[in-house]
Amino acid sequence: MEVKTRRDFSSCALLVVDHALTTNAKNYGIIKSLGGAQGRVRSVCVFVIWPYFWSASVLNKGSTSPGRRMLPFDGMRGIAAVGVTAFHVNPTSPFMFWAWTFVDMFFVLSGFLIGTILYRGISEGTLSLKNFWIRRILRIWPVYYLMLAVVTLWTLLSPELHMSFKSFMQSLVFLQFTGGYIHPGVSWNNMMWHYIPWFSHSWSIAVEEQFYLLLPILLWMFGTRARGIFLIVIAALALSQFLLYADFVPNLLGTRMQGLALGLLLVPLSQWLHQADGNIQAKRRSLVLLILAVSFAIGLCTMVPLFMQIFPVLWNGVVVESDIIKNFVLKGTLGMALIYFAIVGFVVAFPKGMFARMLSTPVLVYLGGISYGLYMIHVPVEGMIATSRGRHLSEDSLSINVIYWIVILSLAALSKILIEDRFNAYKDRYPVFSNTPKPRL
Repeated sequence: MEVKTRRDFSSCALLVVDHALTTNAKNYGIIKSLGGAQGRVRSVCVFVIWPYFWSASVLNKGSTSPGRRMLPFDGMRGIAAVGVTAFHVNPTSPFMFWAWTFVDMFFVLSGFLIGTILYRGISEGTLSLKNFWIRRILRIWPVYYLMLAVVTLWTLLSPELHMSFKSFMQSLVFLQFTGGYIHPGVSWNNMMWHYIPWFSHSWSIAVEEQFYLLLPILLWMFGTRARGIFLIVIAALALSQFLLYADFVPNLLGTRMQGLALGLLLVPLSQWLHQADGNIQAKRRSLVLLILAVSFAIGLCTMVPLFMQIFPVLWNGVVVESDIIKNFVLKGTLGMALIYFAIVGFVVAFPKGMFARMLSTPVLVYLGGISYGLYMIHVPVEGMIATSRGRHLSEDSLSINVIYWIVILSLAALSKILIEDRFNAYKDRYPVFSNTPKPRL
């Protein structure tokens, strides 16, 4: 019998635990001695196993089939959003100094998911590019422009804050820090100083928007066959690493294509894997796992020496030298992207496995649902608190930090309910795939 609701699964879990406890207690003759302890054990067991049953039920209902929303990816988004937020709260923590790389997890996910949509539409000749962009606009623009308006108004009303008109105009059209292409070697901190206060984190949204414009053109030029996608991926990785080592700021599409390119690489691998069945699919899955394992190992071998170089310095409260930070960015961007590529790829290869179920637990899925609002909101709120109290959150009390987390999570939830869900509802009017195939260009 199919269980259709979370409550049904909780009830089933309760029955299973009750039966186990009662049977074992009777067998050992201690049913009367359990008393209230049985209830406490019952509650703990249900609390622990209910998320697993819930995620398993959703995964088994087919949410992981190609083209449908995958809950494990929501879980990854939740982890990434909380990780980036924790990094901004305390960027010099010896445990969280690396968490800025969670942005690259977002990029890997975007590369795979957006690449999958475009791959299908272009291959079948059913892609409505206009509707694809409209749907991206409905997803990104409302919260983005609301927060841009908030921080701009706040800056204009605060005499101690400054911003340039140029940076405001760049933000309007998602061209943050693109002056870095013209002036290689410019200081990232210097660029941030002249930018809109507490809105510099929006660079990643600009990178995503530019990716949405560029990728359809590349796929039409090189085709959607594996060979064409491999060429795009190799060129993107080579160009991004070249620009990084050429001293371009690491917050441009040109310098942060690693995650997006590796996410795109998962598209042909996923298609190749899931187009087979039986023994053939098992053999292909083994080969895909080998590719993912090698990528993870390379990423880990790259990152461990970097961690060992920075962790002791931060642990002792010493300021990290700029050369060490630069080395971490140069090597760590690709290293962490390879690790995230392996993690996302593992979920793609085993969409109903244990790891996917762990990522699909309700708390992580919920955080993934509010991740965009959380990402856009957390830095401006952090700036308002820091400005009003005259010190950064990392130097403030625990109570203020707790209040900060409550505020940003609450605002992110309201953003989803009042803004994101309302605009996302209009997506149904703009199907990305048309029923009539179009001739391929």
